[in-house]
Amino acid sequence: MREAAEGHLTTEALMWNQNNQKTISGMSSEDFRLRLNKELIKLGYDISHNRYPEGYQEAPLAYDAVWSVALAFNKTMEKLKDSGESLKRFTYTDKNIANEIYSAMNSTQFLGVSGVVAFSSQGDRIALTQIEQMNNGQYRKLGYYDTQADNLTWFDEEKWPDSKVPQDRTVIKRVLRTVSLPLFICMSSVAGCGITIALILILFNIIHKNRRVIASSHPVCNTIMLIGVITCLVSVILLGIDGQFVQPNLYNLVKNF
Repeated sequence: MREAAEGHLTTEALMWNQNNQKTISGMSSEDFRLRLNKELIKLGYDISHNRYPEGYQEAPLAYDAVWSVALAFNKTMEKLKDSGESLKRFTYTDKNIANEIYSAMNSTQFLGVSGVVAFSSQGDRIALTQIEQMNNGQYRKLGYYDTQADNLTWFDEEKWPDSKVPQDRTVIKRVLRTVSLPLFICMSSVAGCGITIALILILFNIIHKNRRVIASSHPVCNTIMLIGVITCLVSVILLGIDGQFVQPNLYNLVKNF
């Protein structure tokens, strides 16, 4: 299993701002981490031994989510002032205010402790995507992809077996598969013998058509039957002809013949 997983790539949304910049809250992501760890220590968590509560990694998302809601409500309140409405009178059946909140949330964008906070038209969080590769049983960061800016930051840290980049798609190779030549010759010879015999019998019917024995055996029917036999035997030869005998552009012509 370890050998199969070696070298695979994985992606995940980043939950912590990678730049130690001041965010909208006045804290950097590191400031937020230290403040959060300090509060967790007060609650009895052994941070020094990496014993964190469940959901610790998602804490920046929750923190920025509160800021997103606050900023969206603030924008909505400013717009509602012009129409004399207020968020205090909002109900879940009020579509006008709901649309204003939705519009404000979509236009919300700021730098938070989890990175640049923005939302798609479907309401999904737009975040940096971290790309990692497993090497020797451990994940190594290869780079980041910024969906908004359509920018890929690459560290050139990838490693591949034998220093060879693997295929990123299925390679289709066209291989000409033909009928065995000895088999084709054998079957064509048998079909040729059958065609020759059928032609001899047709000629025999024509030459001796006036004899009573031949006339009473329905020579016309016999001739039609022999022509059918010849057609079937000719198809044996034609269907055996493949790419080793004719060009690709003539192949369909031979088959349709």
